[in-house]
Amino acid sequence: MDTKGATVADTTARGEITSAVPVEHGVIAAAGNQLVRVDGKGKAAELAATEQPPYGIRIMRDGSVGCLNRSGATTSASAPTRTGK
Repeated sequence: MDTKGATVADTTARGEITSAVPVEHGVIAAAGNQLVRVDGKGKAAELAATEQPPYGIRIMRDGSVGCLNRSGATTSASAPTRTGK
């Protein structure tokens, strides 16, 4: 889906991919305890490792990726990486 909700591609990736956010040429998503970029061919590349599965993934104005991450009973926000266009 693009940022307007229209389907622009049908891609299959290995494993469980959640919390996907569309970016140019793919999505940024959670895959287990990793933040990944999945391209249009379904290939996932790790952008950052997290303690727990990342959630609340957002693309920030500067192009970095923000997400929430749990550590024990604490939740923290981070902007760990660029989108990797």
